[in-house]
Amino acid sequence: MKIQARIKKRSSLAALELGFARLLDFSGSLTTYTYEQHPGSADAAAIASDWMHVGGDIRMACNKEDQLISSSGR
Repeated sequence: MKIQARIKKRSSLAALELGFARLLDFSGSLTTYTYEQHPGSADAAAIASDWMHVGGDIRMACNKEDQLISSSGR
């Protein structure tokens, strides 16, 4: 648990530093955009990626539930 708290604190600090750096980035050099040849392809790729993550979250929740059921002896 202690390691996870340390990692979370470190990643939160990194996110805070990046946010502060973007505040001061007047040239826009920290922001990158993905340009696609076809206008809808970037949107389609983003939506597909989102649903892949949703599916992974559901799979993880189902696995945890299966572990809880099997450990309780039902």
